[in-house]
Amino acid sequence: MDEPAVTKAGLLREVARIVGRPPEEIPDRGDLMRLGVSSLALMRLVNTWRVRGLPVAYADLAAEPTIDSWWRQLHRLQQANPYWRAAS
Repeated sequence: MDEPAVTKAGLLREVARIVGRPPEEIPDRGDLMRLGVSSLALMRLVNTWRVRGLPVAYADLAAEPTIDSWWRQLHRLQQANPYWRAAS
């Protein structure tokens, strides 16, 4: 794994890839489900992060599907885990 930490820019690139738009067209506070992130795509993201050691909850991300909200949650989880803090 070249970059163990999830970054906001990386999150934005991943969401842009899923919805088929350039990252600059994804608003930080826009509803990602309305932009085209399906529940299946969200589950795949959650599973990817879980495999990497982040205890992400699907329901938490689905409750507030914005880049800003997802980034706050991912950042908090990374900061709470000593392995992720060391790798960032």
